[in-house]
Order: sequence, then C-alpha cells, then structure tokens
Amino acid sequence: MGSGDWPSTPWTIIRLARAGAAVRGDRAALERLLEIYYEPVERFFRRVLGLGADEAGDVTHDLFARLLERDFLDGLTHETSFRGFLKVACRRRCASFRAARAAKTRALRALALVPAAAAAGAPGADGEIDAVIDDELRRSYVDEAARRVRDELQRQEKPDTLAIFEARTRFDGSRPEDYAALAERFGLRIYDVRNRLTAARRIFRRELLRIAAERADDPKEELREIGLLRYVRT
Repeated sequence: MGSGDWPSTPWTIIRLARAGAAVRGDRAALERLLEIYYEPVERFFRRVLGLGADEAGDVTHDLFARLLERDFLDGLTHETSFRGFLKVACRRRCASFRAARAAKTRALRALALVPAAAAAGAPGADGEIDAVIDDELRRSYVDEAARRVRDELQRQEKPDTLAIFEARTRFDGSRPEDYAALAERFGLRIYDVRNRLTAARRIFRRELLRIAAERADDPKEELREIGLLRYVRT
C-alpha cells in the first residue's frame, strides 16, 4: 500500500478503525499509522527504562498490539491529540513495566538472589517522560524529512547540493561547515553555495510540512507544539 492509498491524517484512520469497517485496507492503514510512531516509541522505552534493543522492541510491540484493539481505540476522540494520547499510553506502559520489574526485584531480594541497589536515574515524572517522548518524535520528523531531501536530491542528481545541505544543516547542534570552505571545496562562489542551500532547505520545509500533514489535521500547529515550526518559517 502506497502513502497515497491510505487516509491522510490519523483521525481519518482512527475513525475508520473505531467504526469497525470491514475493508482490509482500513486495518492496513491503521497498522501504517502505528508504524510511523514505532521507532520513536521504541527509542523512548530504551531511554526511559534503560532497556536493550530486543526488550524495548517487545515492550513497544506489546503497546501497539493493545492500541490496535478496538476497545482501546474507543477511548480516543477527535478532541484528543493523537500524540497526547500516545504519551498517556507510553506513560502507563512505562509505569506498569516499572511496577512489574520492582515486584520481581523484591522477590529476588527476598531470596537473596540480587543485592539491594539504588534506583536508576531515568526520567520518572510525567513531565520528564513527556519531554523524552517529544524529543524522540522531533527526531523522527527531522530524520524522515532529511531522508526525503536526500532521496529528492539524489533523484535530481545534485550531489553537491546534498553535501552542502548536510554540511550546513546540523540537527545535532554541531557547528556547520563554513561557507567559504564549502565554496572552495566545490569550486563555487559563496553566493552559489547559499543558493544551493536555500533550494535544499526549501525541499526540507516542504517535506516537513508533508510529514506533519500525515500525522495531524493542522500541520503547522503540530510542528509548533513539537518545537519544529521554526524550520518551516521563511
């Protein structure tokens, strides 16, 4: 199923799933929606619960398996942000995992199989957990938009423009490469380096808005709430 074959926003997908429509494509659309959020949620569980890749994958799969159940979706309304709903689901799953782990640890301590240890310094308060989720979602938006820029510029056979974009657009906070150095590397004027960067960033803004439109009814509001609106302002 291509991206054009399924409803464009989470709410359309959720309404179809909650209505129990019999069309196979509706189920596939809902599964596609959850695929969008799988990777950032898996990274969230790794960070907050201190899990390895396999265990975090099991916890994430369990969470999404429950999200696919119709009775779980019945509590989701259009007035509720899907991202906000996902945060609540992640917090609850995190709390239940920690409770189960604590109970297991107490039982093992009672049998003197594990020593007493200080609690891990992972995020615990709801606000801290929400911040980690938002951080991973921001990362997923940016990574996907950057991937689409690479695909587009490779399709256009513009490797220099791609290299300039990657050298000047550093999402990890590292220092971007100097314009003069880029001009010398590619045998361009600084003016031309800036023009190519502008063209690449235009693609990035377009794709970031498209990604937000796939995940929310109001793309710009979604980007504002998640802290990415500055990237689409001209």
